Amino acid sequence: MIEFDYSIAESFIDSIHNASFYKDSLSFQHHLHYKAAKMYANAGIYNEATKYYDQAIQYAKEAKETNQQIKYLLAFSHAELNQGKLDMAIEKGFKASELALQIKDSVWLARAYNNIAESYRYHDQLDFAFDYNQKALAIAIHLNNHDLIGMTYNNMAAILGEQGKNQTAIDTLNNGLKLMNDDNNFAKAKFNSNLGFCYRNMGLFEEAMRHHKIALSYKRKAKMHSTLGYTFGAIGRAFQGLRMNDSAVFYTLKEYDHAKKYKDPYQLKDATVHVSHAYYDLGDFKRSVDYLVENIELEDSLSNVEIKQKSLLYQRKYDLSKKESEIERLKIEKDLEVSEKKYLSIGLFSSLMVLALIAIIFQLRSKKRAQSKKILEMQLASVKQENEQNKLALSNYTKELMLKNQRLMSLDQEVEAKEAELTEMRNSKAEELDQLSEMKLLTVQDWVKFKTLFEKIYPQFFDRLNTAKISFTKGEKRLMALMKLQMENFEIADTLGISSESVAKSKFRLKKKLNEIDSTSLEDFVHHS
Repeated sequence: MIEFDYSIAESFIDSIHNASFYKDSLSFQHHLHYKAAKMYANAGIYNEATKYYDQAIQYAKEAKETNQQIKYLLAFSHAELNQGKLDMAIEKGFKASELALQIKDSVWLARAYNNIAESYRYHDQLDFAFDYNQKALAIAIHLNNHDLIGMTYNNMAAILGEQGKNQTAIDTLNNGLKLMNDDNNFAKAKFNSNLGFCYRNMGLFEEAMRHHKIALSYKRKAKMHSTLGYTFGAIGRAFQGLRMNDSAVFYTLKEYDHAKKYKDPYQLKDATVHVSHAYYDLGDFKRSVDYLVENIELEDSLSNVEIKQKSLLYQRKYDLSKKESEIERLKIEKDLEVSEKKYLSIGLFSSLMVLALIAIIFQLRSKKRAQSKKILEMQLASVKQENEQNKLALSNYTKELMLKNQRLMSLDQEVEAKEAELTEMRNSKAEELDQLSEMKLLTVQDWVKFKTLFEKIYPQFFDRLNTAKISFTKGEKRLMALMKLQMENFEIADTLGISSESVAKSKFRLKKKLNEIDSTSLEDFVHHS
């Protein structure tokens, strides 16, 4: 991996200082500040990058070079996105779109809309993301700008992938790749990363790994060194899907080391979770718990930073309010009644700020308790697995004894053995039902495991759905399987990793679809399937 060259950065800084000697050097200054900001951002040194982005934008504004101002705002937005500052990223994207509208530049407007869509996608607000992506695509098609159309398809595919429409997303990405220029390594890296993401969601882990490795190659060509860790983690999760657990641990540890090297706490937080899961699948529960504990500590650390930032923001707002009140008091010194109202407003504002801080601290403590609970659940799962293995060994041994003594047993003993076997089978079915009720269907691998257990209990269920007059989607089959287990909406939502409202909407659409063919209610249909 290429190290950050501070000597190059220092030469840029010297150039910036030398440029300040020229009175008419605004264009030169904003160009150099932008170069320095990009260099620091690529190296993951975002505090320095932020400083130079702000100065580059200000110089471009003073030079009245709006196009450059938009360019710098979008680059700054991308850097904010990499730091997890989603609100700041969206804010800068909107500023860029407003400037593009002012100068009536359609290309920059489409790029700004693409940026806003990407920020909303990271914010999990997929409806807004799709709307802005559609706006960007309409402009790009009108301009017949192939490079811009390709980038818009990439964003759209990412949204479709997160909505579970993986094949549609793959088709969109392949169409977009055909439109990209050969030298656009940055775009090709993003396209292949998203292709890998979609294939992994579909359970095609070998294809996912191939695209992630291609993305890794293009990222290196584009000098996107600070983002290589995400790709290492994606490759590790592909190996995890293939149950090649040693390789999964190797690549997730590379992601972890990369995040540490670039001192990126948000990437490090994600990497600790990935390493923990890889060690868990490998059967090394101690290391799995160790990395999960580190993840909780990182969560707390980041939360504390956020509290400090919010505290400083509230303090600045309070100081500003206090200064404004003081100026007002001096202007109307004789009017004591008005002055008393101002001080009262400040006191109320301060009280509200304190209450807000208390609420934030309470929320963070709740999050920490949830993480601690997750550790205990993982440890319990380890113990439960060991108990299940012991039960299986005991059961096998008992069956061997039964076979050896079978000829000597009387008819009554045979009846008792059959009853014991029936009781054992019922208990086994109960355990399988418990496992089904507790399982969360977040990935393709989870669904495969769930389906295997489910079919042991209801072996004909999916065959009946497949031979029904109505063609059901995979999502509808999953929903009906959970309804078959008599789960409530909130339990189904927790299992699928979606909201209760989404479950209710899905049931409504399924009922409507069923009523077009048959008057049978959804509940009766599921019960008799």
